[in-house]
Amino acid sequence: MEKKICVCLEFRLTFSTAFNFIDRFIDASHVAGISFYDNDNDDASITLDPSSCIKKMPPYNPKLEAMTLFIVDSALLIADLVDTKDSLIAAASLYLARAIIGARNDEGIIWSKHLAHHTGYSVHAFADTVILLHLNVRDAKNNPVMSALYKKYNTARYFNVACRTAILTQDLKVPLGQNE
Repeated sequence: MEKKICVCLEFRLTFSTAFNFIDRFIDASHVAGISFYDNDNDDASITLDPSSCIKKMPPYNPKLEAMTLFIVDSALLIADLVDTKDSLIAAASLYLARAIIGARNDEGIIWSKHLAHHTGYSVHAFADTVILLHLNVRDAKNNPVMSALYKKYNTARYFNVACRTAILTQDLKVPLGQNE
């Protein structure tokens, strides 16, 4: 009955995937922190001086985006992740991409409080997912199920990110066996 009502009202309903979360998470990854309000004014007016409101704006990193997309695409082929929240897969994929590419903040941390706030996940929440994704993408070249995906992301258009996945598990800096 509900479906007939939606069709009659011409509603187009879809379900979310990890790709729906990627853009927002990558944007949060590039911005360390932005304040839109002048703290000296009680009326919360918008600050016009950019130097007073933007702390840091790292340059856009297309390799990070390509690596994240490769990892999210590969997650679709992992049966163990079928029941995992898509937002968690997206956050874990971004974490793994940042670890592989070498994206760190000034303190050398892969996943900052800022990213935890914008994604809603701490490193502890997706540690097991990161390990599973890492094992999957690390062996992508030799996995016949992932051969088409490997070929796609091993092109200049995607900065050959498929061949850059060799990183030691201990370099991921995820707490093993702990979930929140």
